[in-house]
Amino acid sequence: MGYNYNIFDQILAINAGGMSSQSTRLKIISENMANANSTSLSPSIEPYRRKRVFFGDVWDEQTGVKKVAVRKISPDMGPLPMEYNPSHPGADENGNIKKTNVEALIEMMDMQNASISYKANLEAYVASNDLYLKTINLLT
Repeated sequence: MGYNYNIFDQILAINAGGMSSQSTRLKIISENMANANSTSLSPSIEPYRRKRVFFGDVWDEQTGVKKVAVRKISPDMGPLPMEYNPSHPGADENGNIKKTNVEALIEMMDMQNASISYKANLEAYVASNDLYLKTINLLT
């Protein structure tokens, strides 16, 4: 019966992929939050659109495992809210301005979810690394 001594590298690669993906997600959420109150500066220019992160699995050639990765970051093409504000420089001929489609509450919930996922991957990474080191110590 053969042992796969590469199993710890595989586990660590899977957890590192999760942490990297959630880190990117947190960066995009931060960008969204920073633009939560933006508006259009002219009727012909759209305000900031919320960005969304999409994950998928990728094959890691080095370790021989599938791990999660960011597949795509794209703007949310949902409707932009309008607000009546005729004195705003970005107001159209009817006095309306386009506002961003970022909702702070949704971003905060996404941030909490991404943070929990990141921490779970980190804890699994630390536990796996600890087991790896303990195994090495037992064998030496």
